[in-house]
Amino acid sequence: MKARDGTITGSAGQEILHGLPLRWPWLLEVTSDAARMRAPAEISCFPVVAKAEGIAHRQQVSAVWRDVASPQMASLVLELFAESFGYPLSLTEQIRHDREFTVGWQRRPADEDILMFGAGGSDVGGDVDFRLLPLTRREAATLVHEYVADRSRQARLVALILALQDLIARIPAGAAEVREIDLNPITFDSDGELIALDWKVFRSD
Repeated sequence: MKARDGTITGSAGQEILHGLPLRWPWLLEVTSDAARMRAPAEISCFPVVAKAEGIAHRQQVSAVWRDVASPQMASLVLELFAESFGYPLSLTEQIRHDREFTVGWQRRPADEDILMFGAGGSDVGGDVDFRLLPLTRREAATLVHEYVADRSRQARLVALILALQDLIARIPAGAAEVREIDLNPITFDSDGELIALDWKVFRSD
């Protein structure tokens, strides 16, 4: 069993990020062998994505499995993940989407708050910009405009950045609990709603 690294994901991460203007995908957390046995029958629609929770870099350790298309496949993947990673595990709805974005925040040792925004996904970092917070609405809009032409999508991304900024402002300087937030990827669903496909909250060491 691989040890967890203290990264907050899943429903625990959602609780910290509650109030952000995002849609969260359907999520079923699996925390025991008994829950694992029940889980395939509790999936309302397929395909789903299986994940090992509480791991920062899941892609690097193959702790994400997409296109889980049936209860039988879900059972097999969960069994494999339980043997490889232990619990908790999760199943989430797989959202059809196009372009992916990332929004992140990190508090540096001098209590400087840095925002990252740009193209998201597994190869995040190749096309992103960084800004020192706080940002005005106009500054956030200028940043988003560099990546998104559609005005409706621009407005939703600006609202998210400003709401994340407000959330960060409530974290006291020097607080040990949270030092970084990573919303990657986020995207727009078929209804034009902004949705988080993955999210992580990092504790201070």
